Formats: sequence, C-alpha cells, structure tokens
Amino acid sequence: YSYRVFANDSAGNQSASATRHAYVDVAGPTVSFVTPTPANGTYGASYVYVNVTATDGASIISNCTLEWNGVNETMQLNSSVNGVSRFCFVNKTSLADGNYSYRVFSNDTLNNSAASATRHAYVDTVRPLLTFQNPAPANGTYGVTYVFVNMSVNDSSLSIDTCRLEWNAVNETMTRHGSGTSVFCSTNKTALS
Repeated sequence: YSYRVFANDSAGNQSASATRHAYVDVAGPTVSFVTPTPANGTYGASYVYVNVTATDGASIISNCTLEWNGVNETMQLNSSVNGVSRFCFVNKTSLADGNYSYRVFSNDTLNNSAASATRHAYVDTVRPLLTFQNPAPANGTYGVTYVFVNMSVNDSSLSIDTCRLEWNAVNETMTRHGSGTSVFCSTNKTALS
C-alpha cells in the first residue's frame, strides 16, 4: 500500500507529505530441500547433510530450524542471496544405524513460519552376513563334477535384495529363497570338467 497526507490551512496553503509504503506479509517462507540433501527414503552412510532454500516473497529469512527425530536444532544460515532467500544447512554426522525423520522450519523477520515436508533417511553400515551351508563343498575339494553353492544371508536391519555369485570372474545372479532379512541363496554349477 502507498499513502500520503495532505493539509490545508485557512488561507488555502496546501502541503503534502512524501509518499510512504506499507507492506502486508502474512505468508510464511517456502522451504525446499536442495542438493546434497538425500532423497526421501534413502539408505546411506553414517551422515545426512540437510540443505534447504528458504524463500519469502516480502520479508527477510531470519532463521531455519531442523527438527531431527522430534528434537529441534539451529541450522547455519548463509548470507542472503537476494534479500528474501537464504540457504540453510547442517551436517548430521556419526549417526548410528537406524531410521531418522527430519524436516525444516523457517521464519521471516515478521515471524511468519513454514515447514518443509518430512523426510526419512535410513542409515545402514552393517554388511549382510554370509555363511556357506550344506551341500556346498568345502574349500579346495577335488574330484567333483558339480558344485552346489548354498548360502544363508542375514542382515540386521534391511531386506536382502539380491545374491550374486562370481564364478571364474563372471558375475551371475543366484536364486533367492525367501524374503526379508534372512534368506538362502543358491545356484548349481553342473557339467564341470
């Protein structure tokens, strides 16, 4: 809005103020995840780098707050990009294996606020456990015309997707029996000479 004030005295002299502007801003910022923030539902290493752009149409961004598994913490702000847009970031490091949820809240200087969508990150640093099972022959066995490779595969937190056998430097997919975190994988190599 713009406004000016005019006044007249009894002699008809008129005066006018300078034009002033008033802005109404009742909308919160827009908060968007940007690279290198992992996509929602991503499995990864023992860290999650959260990076957002917070933008407001009229007011300056004053802060960003990360809600990490229900606990709030302040994020670092870069300098203003164009007066109404800022990058906010934090690097969550040394994370234990598990599931994490997070979102970012941002306020402008008029205390209007908004939140990003909630994202989930999964940290899994433990490799699946592989164990040869009968009838897989012992290492160094001679005089066989076939090799039945049979493995039990167990993971502490995630489902087993695939099993592959490297046979004489060639990879091939094994048959997976079962689903979930504990499966058996097998393949039969026949007509060996």
